[in-house]
Amino acid sequence: MVRKKLKLLDNALKLILPISALSGEIKRQIFGNKIFNKKINVGIIKLSAFGDVIKVSDALSNCIKFHDQYDIKLITTERSNPKFFKDVCIIDSVLVFSPLGLVLLWLKNLFWSKFDYIIDLDQSYKISECIALTNRNGSSFLTPKKGKWSFKNVTYDPQGQETDNFENLICVSLGIENSKNGIDALKINFNEMPKILEDNIINFSNIIAIYPGSSTNAIFRRWPIENYALLCKELKKYYNIIIIGGPDEVNLVPYFENAGLGKHLFINKFSLQQWAYIFKYHVSLFIGNDAGLLHLADSQRTKCFGIYGPNIFEKWGASTFGSKGFWHDVSCRPCILSGHGIVPDNCARGVPECVTKVKIKKLLDFTIKEMEENAFVIKKN
Repeated sequence: MVRKKLKLLDNALKLILPISALSGEIKRQIFGNKIFNKKINVGIIKLSAFGDVIKVSDALSNCIKFHDQYDIKLITTERSNPKFFKDVCIIDSVLVFSPLGLVLLWLKNLFWSKFDYIIDLDQSYKISECIALTNRNGSSFLTPKKGKWSFKNVTYDPQGQETDNFENLICVSLGIENSKNGIDALKINFNEMPKILEDNIINFSNIIAIYPGSSTNAIFRRWPIENYALLCKELKKYYNIIIIGGPDEVNLVPYFENAGLGKHLFINKFSLQQWAYIFKYHVSLFIGNDAGLLHLADSQRTKCFGIYGPNIFEKWGASTFGSKGFWHDVSCRPCILSGHGIVPDNCARGVPECVTKVKIKKLLDFTIKEMEENAFVIKKN
C-alpha cells in the first residue's frame, strides 16, 4: 500500500523539481559548506524495503571509517521494518514517514534543512529526490527516472552490485574514500538475546536455515513450497535444519506440518534482531528466496544460496564469499528493473518459470558439496 501511494505521489511531483533545486542552490550560496553541529548531520533516504535498507546499512558501514564524526539519520517508511534499524550501530536515529509526512518534510526543508548532507539512495522515487534537492549538499542517483536536477549525482549502474552502487553515491556525496571493509558483519546491538534462543535452537551450530517465503507482495518470487519440502526431507537426514520465516510465512506452517517437518519449524518465532544473531552465531548456510531474510543473513556474513528468478543475483544477491544464485533462464528475465522503477508484484506470463524450473537436485547437490567441503558433515543432534 505504501509503495502504491508513493508511486501516485511521484506522478504529482514532476513540476516541483525545479523549485526544490532552487531552494538547495540558495542555501549553497548563503551557507556554503559550513557545518552547524559538532558532528556532520547526514540524512540517508531509503524509503523501502527491508532488504534494500540492509544493503544501505552495509554500504554505510563499508564507507564510513570514523563514525564518531557523523550523526546518521535514516529517513524511511514503515515498509522497511524501521524498528529493526534502531539497533543497527551505523545508524544513529530512524525517522519514519508516511507519504503525506514526506511531503511535509519537503515543505519544511524548502525553507530550512537541519541536515548538512542529504543522500537519496532510492533509485526512482521523486519525493526522495525533491527532499534531497532542497539541501545544499543533496545528492541522488542519475537514472532514467531521476537525478538530472541534483547538485551531486552518480550514474546508477543497472548491472552492478547494489551495495557497490550505494557505496559509490555515499562516498561521492561525503567526499570520502571507501574503507573497503565489506568482510565484516553489519554491527547490530544484540543486547541480551532472550533465553528462548538457547532453549529452542540453539545449543548446536552448523545449521542450514531454509527460507521458503517472501513478502506478500512478491509471492511470485517464491520457489514452489513442495520443492522446499522435498529439499528439507533430504537434508534433514544429514544436517541440522530449521525452516524459518516471519509473519508473511505463517500460512505455510500447515503445509510443512502435514509433510512431517513440524519439529523443524521456526516460522514467526523470532524478531529480526534475533534472526540476525542466529545467522551470525549458529547458521552455516542459508537457502531461500530473494527476500529480506536473505539480505539479513548476508549482512551477518552467512553464506547464502539464493533462488533468483525475476531479479539478478549478481546485482541483488548475497555478497558473502561463496554465496551462489540459482535460476532458470527465460527470455523475459529479469523483469525487476530498479533504475526504471519497475518492480512487478506478479509474473506477466502467469507462471514464473525462472523460479519454478530451478531443479531440486541441483540445489541439493550444491548444498551437500558445500557442507562436505567445509567439514559440516556432522549428523544432526
